[in-house]
Amino acid sequence: MLSVVIPTYNESMNITKLVTLIDSILVENEIDGEIIVVDDNSPDGTGDVVRELMVNYPHLRLLSRKKKEGLGVAHMAGYAEAHGDIIVSLDADLSHDPREIPVMLNRIKDGFDMVIGSRYVKGGKVVEKPLFNVIASKVAGILAKVGFGVNIDDFTNGYRMFKKEIYESIKTHDYSKGNVFLAEFVYYAHKNGYKVIEIPTTFVERSAGETKTNVMREAKALIRSIIRVRMEGE
Repeated sequence: MLSVVIPTYNESMNITKLVTLIDSILVENEIDGEIIVVDDNSPDGTGDVVRELMVNYPHLRLLSRKKKEGLGVAHMAGYAEAHGDIIVSLDADLSHDPREIPVMLNRIKDGFDMVIGSRYVKGGKVVEKPLFNVIASKVAGILAKVGFGVNIDDFTNGYRMFKKEIYESIKTHDYSKGNVFLAEFVYYAHKNGYKVIEIPTTFVERSAGETKTNVMREAKALIRSIIRVRMEGE
């Protein structure tokens, strides 16, 4: 089974379209799957929208959390609840194209343990994202690549598919609560010998709702994370 994990916070304007699209892709490709929305008590009623959708989508589940604790915490909570032996995570703002899920799944079938949708490998694209944010993202990617010592170009993209056994084997590490978790998870997977590959993906800037990413805060968190994991290895 494939478990689709979607962390949400104030995504009521996007979640219906996303769930509908993912469900149609699973059906069209005959993929046995479930959709898990991990909502951090969104004040805009995202959880209520998901509950209404659950009436028509029996494989949709809602993990409703009491408060917003960070993207990393939400991801880990979703992974723990996944029934599938393969997990795919993606953003709720429609920046990631669910139509790429079957492509990722084929790479898992080819023998890879983790497949990262990359904006920065050949064929990857970033559409309508502010130039400053694109540059900041690329700089963060280079910093993570050098700092963690792993040949990955897009550490921080939340669009990735992996075998649940990876989560089970590295879940006890001391992860950051925020977005930096995404880079740390890849680092520990690679460190534990899992085969990681990047495939090109198209990232489209959200058209509805507000971004939650603070570029400077995330840059500082990434630097702290690199120092911490490097000290662990000494």
